[in-house]
Amino acid sequence: MNQKEAFFDTSHVMQDSSMEDGFIVEEVSSSNGMWLKLFSRLDEEGKSELYYQVHGCPHLISITSMLISDLQNKSVQELETQNINEYAEIINLPKTKQDRLFLLEDALKGCIKHLKRA
Repeated sequence: MNQKEAFFDTSHVMQDSSMEDGFIVEEVSSSNGMWLKLFSRLDEEGKSELYYQVHGCPHLISITSMLISDLQNKSVQELETQNINEYAEIINLPKTKQDRLFLLEDALKGCIKHLKRA
């Protein structure tokens, strides 16, 4: 998947902010108006189901779309080993926009924390 395809892929966009049987983690960057919500839950086999809502930078939208698509049906251990920097390389994320990765990484860590408790 390339950056343009990822930007327009809505297959894992959270349609309803009140999704049930899971957790929603929200990260906000007040300095540039970006925000990100990740919804996560485990299915009966212990595999991940993730959805997102994101506002702000097109780079953040693309990276989030790619990452969430790749993280479907993974175990919690597999989620923990995911390297978000790989996605920055795929879309040639400018060095000046690396803070987008921190926002996404913090949200993913929050999801993993909740899933470990589930």
